[in-house]
Formats: sequence, structure tokens, C-alpha cells
Amino acid sequence: MKRAGLLVLGLVSFLIGSAILAWCAYGLFMPNDHFRFRLVEVPKLLLPVAMIWVGWWWMRGERMQSAVTYGSQIELTLDLNGPDFGTALEREKALDLKHRLEQVLAEGRLGEIDGEEFGDGACTIFIFTNSPTEASSAIQTFFHSEGIERYSLKTSPL
Repeated sequence: MKRAGLLVLGLVSFLIGSAILAWCAYGLFMPNDHFRFRLVEVPKLLLPVAMIWVGWWWMRGERMQSAVTYGSQIELTLDLNGPDFGTALEREKALDLKHRLEQVLAEGRLGEIDGEEFGDGACTIFIFTNSPTEASSAIQTFFHSEGIERYSLKTSPL
């Protein structure tokens, strides 16, 4: 939702800024009684230029951020009760847990979750990090607070 909101606000800002600049350009080359743009008013162009820049920045969003290169991967394996892929309720709970863990890792800037895999009676969550010791500690603290004991962590360099 946040991403969609930034995209909409960015588009609106970009379009309004572009319309103001187009209106100023029209007034510069085709003066009329209602609007006469003079070169003395050039500093007033800072607002529409800023609106265009902010709009473009918001529309691009996360794509503008430089890609982070991680040095380690943590495989977090949750044991499921159901056979093979677990029950639908277990899968739903595992995905909910993954999203909450993703927030914990993002808040601590410890890494990011790449995805999950269900099979063989387990759910494996793949986590990329540059500080595997700190991330493992945060994961263990998170699982302890959730009261979950049936999991395992495996760290490997990338």
C-alpha cells in the first residue's frame, strides 16, 4: 500500500510540476493578457522543478536505491506437522511468521528475506545478511518471544 501511495503521489507531483512548467513556457513564448512570464520570474520556476524532481524520485522509489550485496545466507527451517507441504493452516502461519520476521530484520537493518520454500514437512526461509551472527541472534530472540522451538538455522557464505 505504501508503495502504491508513493507512486500515485509521485505521479501527481510530476504532472502538476510539468503542467506549471509548460504554462510558464507558453507564457514566455506566447504572452497574453492573463499571463505574462518575464525572465525576472525565473526563481519561481524552482517550485515546479522541485515538484518534478520529487515526483520522479517517488515514482522510481526503491529502484533508485543501490542494490545491497550480501555476504551470507541464513536458511531458517521450520518443522511442520503435516506431511510434505504441511496443512493449509501451517503454511498460512509460516507465511505470517515470515512477514513479522521480515519487519524485525528490516528494523534492525540486519538483512532481508529472499523467499520461502515448502516441502518434505518443512518450511525453509532464505535470508540474506552481512552480519550473520547478529541476524541469527535477532532471529533466535524473535522465535523465543513467539514461543517457537521447532526451527533450525544454517549459515553459509555467498
